[in-house]
Amino acid sequence: MRVDKVNEWHVVDNKTVIARTGPYQRYLINLQAQCQWLGMGNNPLRFTPNASEKATSNRICGQVNEKVSSRFQPPCGIQSVSLI
Repeated sequence: MRVDKVNEWHVVDNKTVIARTGPYQRYLINLQAQCQWLGMGNNPLRFTPNASEKATSNRICGQVNEKVSSRFQPPCGIQSVSLI
């Protein structure tokens, strides 16, 4: 999922996020641990790719060191990303 193309997101629960990158591309993002403050208030989510993906394609795909965060939530590790 290209992080610079995210135009909508929804926090399903403390371990699950759905993000959209276009009119039809939606992704299910499972987190490694409970992230209870993710999506609190009207704060945007920040998806952070790992260093190698950030340098080349700015994508997340469930690799090591990928994270999601928001203003009130420290970075949470991403476990998996799948197209739905």
